[in-house]
Amino acid sequence: MKNRVLINKSDTMTDISTNTNNYHTGTNVVYLTVGDYLYIGQRSPFNHMYFNVSSVNEETSVLSAHLWDGDTWQAVAEIIDETEGFIQSGYITWTPDKDNGWALDDSEDVTGLTTTKIYDLYWVRIGTDVDFTSTTALSWIGNLFCSEEEFFAEHSNFKRSSYLTAWETGKTTWEEQRVTASSMVSDDLISKNIINDSGQIIERHQLRDSTVTKTSMLVFDNLGDDYVDDLEKATKKYYTRINKDIFRVDKNKDGRLDQVENTIRQGKLTR
Repeated sequence: MKNRVLINKSDTMTDISTNTNNYHTGTNVVYLTVGDYLYIGQRSPFNHMYFNVSSVNEETSVLSAHLWDGDTWQAVAEIIDETEGFIQSGYITWTPDKDNGWALDDSEDVTGLTTTKIYDLYWVRIGTDVDFTSTTALSWIGNLFCSEEEFFAEHSNFKRSSYLTAWETGKTTWEEQRVTASSMVSDDLISKNIINDSGQIIERHQLRDSTVTKTSMLVFDNLGDDYVDDLEKATKKYYTRINKDIFRVDKNKDGRLDQVENTIRQGKLTR
């Protein structure tokens, strides 16, 4: 799995990794109170995650983020919380403090995770300054590189309910397809030797256009034979975009882009 996700509440540890890595699994209660933390670990330093909130927090709260440096938790330089304290789904993005390190470590050596044994991950912990509503829950945590609005900006026809119901009765959004497309784009970057894993993607907006087109490919493919020509056009457009786009990724594993990493990195993806 891409992310390890654990909650330490009143010294009781709950591992919700399986559910939060699977878009279809369901709800995971994340009732954080002051002094409780949500821990997320990955193989590479990472600076953002998308949190799909299935039951919102109704309390006004300010979230904090700390990174494990091998000895202690260090506050990030900046946190941008688009969930506004889990009152809605959105990104949480943080900037590591350049004066503090971020260490690869076993969880049993990490304060707050000492009752677990998960090897060689980079850890971030999310906390709150006010107790959450007790029913606050997440359904999924992961990468999402384009919004529904960005998808519709290129494919306005897919706003029509007829397309949604042609896919599945009762379907109201293309979020599942955008999530799947984001994962596929990340896997394609791995095959291009641009990244080793998704945590190295620091500027998610770089992948917006490719993800929009990959999403359209998934939709056209499922809608059947009447859309074969549309699928072919979308496929050509996708490979043009992902082979042409410039990618800047975190190669030195500090969770930021430095001057060297701001140089162009491209690879060729073939069908």
